[in-house]
Amino acid sequence: MLIRCSVLLLILFAVCSCEVGAQTVVSVTSVTELRNAITTANGNSTSYALELSTGSYVLSGNPLEDANAEGDLDITKSAGTLEIRPASGATVTIDGGGVDRVIHVNNGINAPVTIRDLTITNGLATDDGSSAGNGYGGGIFKIGAGGLTLQNVTITGNQAQGADGTNGAPGGIGATGTTGSGGMNALGGGLYSAAGNVQIDNCSFVSN
Repeated sequence: MLIRCSVLLLILFAVCSCEVGAQTVVSVTSVTELRNAITTANGNSTSYALELSTGSYVLSGNPLEDANAEGDLDITKSAGTLEIRPASGATVTIDGGGVDRVIHVNNGINAPVTIRDLTITNGLATDDGSSAGNGYGGGIFKIGAGGLTLQNVTITGNQAQGADGTNGAPGGIGATGTTGSGGMNALGGGLYSAAGNVQIDNCSFVSN
């Protein structure tokens, strides 16, 4: 009887472990599919693994849009895990197109995000996630309480750019010139984290 109970417990434990670790795997072959898959993942608590086929995924559109419709990839998931990775044997680059940062992660505490085995490049941050002026996180801008794990990711050729200051007006005879205004902040060409934990494993940050 003791042997039978032990075997039963082992079987039950194995079944529970598989259920807890289950992910819905989504195959991605284009920017449109990638954006749609992230939007779907944002909208529910299912855990997802997005597997990208070989290619350069070039983003387009305008910055300062946080619903993942254009510009950067907006991850706003509140529950369930999300992993973005290449398909088996694939080589993947996500390219910001010089129009916006590449990835904006605003995940909840119960929605850890993992990005691995790919390149993030050509992002340009000219805003702080809500308004233009300060530029935060050209490659990745991390806010939200949830964790972010980067594994074997190359982050290269990204920029954060603060807005220019203004010139002062010249003085004249009997008149004093005015003082110009200072430029805005630029922080984290490759990665800027304002909230939550970021774990970095075997990643390269080059020429950001």
